[in-house]
Amino acid sequence: MVRMRITKSKRGSRRSHHTVAAPAYTTDEDGTVRMRHRASRLTGMYRQRQALDTARETKKAEKKAERGRQGGGGEEKKTVEQVAAPK
Repeated sequence: MVRMRITKSKRGSRRSHHTVAAPAYTTDEDGTVRMRHRASRLTGMYRQRQALDTARETKKAEKKAERGRQGGGGEEKKTVEQVAAPK
């Protein structure tokens, strides 16, 4: 048996609840703005408790940035001319 085709109106009625809402933001007492149910990246606080060690996270970020400035892999990147040049 052939199934009935779903009309555009039925399809649209079903999809009417599929919209994406804008993210909700919360302003803390210190004036920082963050997404709801997330810890503040500046202070590390969530629901009046210290959830993140911000000093540790800062050190990790500085260390990562330093590795990026040094070139990362330790091996020099070769240019096209260096690769194509006969030895």
